[in-house]
Amino acid sequence: MFGSSGRGEEYATESAESQNLTLLSEKLANDLRNHVRKLQPHGTFSPEWVAMVESLQYVAGIAAMEERLPKRAGAGEEQTLWEGEELAIRYIMEEGKLNMILRILHEYKTIAINGGVPEAHAKAAMAFEQHAGTLLRCSITHTEAIQVADMPELCEHMGAVLGNLLSQIEAGTHKDYTGMQEVQVVYYLGCIGDKFESLPEDRTMLLFCDHGVTSKFVRVLSSPDAIYDRDCLMVAAKALSAIVDSEHFQTHKEEHFPDPEDFSRLVSIQDKFLAELCKDAKFRISIRPLADFIRKEKAKR
Repeated sequence: MFGSSGRGEEYATESAESQNLTLLSEKLANDLRNHVRKLQPHGTFSPEWVAMVESLQYVAGIAAMEERLPKRAGAGEEQTLWEGEELAIRYIMEEGKLNMILRILHEYKTIAINGGVPEAHAKAAMAFEQHAGTLLRCSITHTEAIQVADMPELCEHMGAVLGNLLSQIEAGTHKDYTGMQEVQVVYYLGCIGDKFESLPEDRTMLLFCDHGVTSKFVRVLSSPDAIYDRDCLMVAAKALSAIVDSEHFQTHKEEHFPDPEDFSRLVSIQDKFLAELCKDAKFRISIRPLADFIRKEKAKR
């Protein structure tokens, strides 16, 4: 008497689409893991190293995309990496690639600083530096990753990058560092500052002193040259605030600032960019330890 409503066909279509999406997701996940496994410690500028850049770009692109995804409702700060949805970083950790990426990035940057990049490899080198840096940054935003990161090598790397940047600033040869280690190092410091409570603070701060990280960081930030954009400076200020708020810095200021002028340089960032950033009340509260320290140093002068 009645014609078919078509609901059975509709359910069948929905089921088929759901199965196709599941299969697609599994294929994409398998492709991602295969690209992660292709990340190997090949010799810098070797044919294998150049070929690996494609996989590095693929994984870094997904990691950056997943980082921008909105968090699930109810997901708090205590959510672990394995409870989240960032597959790229999860696979990096599961395959034991984090410190390998840090090591080959440090090796590359050391070569680039000391000997320069061969013209024939300039394009691959820039892509390698950007994508390896993105993967390292996306990884250490997670507590599980920063706790297993090779902190001595990371601090040595940051010290070398900041030191070379200072040399370029002094020589007037600095340039646009978008996506390069000279910018990424600010975000590494931001990650460390954000995770201080999960790290052995004294050991980390001693490494900062060994490699002159705090002093070099302040010297770069106080340079009259505009190196970083507003967003990067906000991260830099929060990182610096975490450093000066640490018990180690409070107790061993002179080890972090072996040059007495570093205290004046720190004070100078107030007029250079901090006052402008602090017009945002929420941001001003977030860097209160830094603002208080600068105010006390200014009073001494």
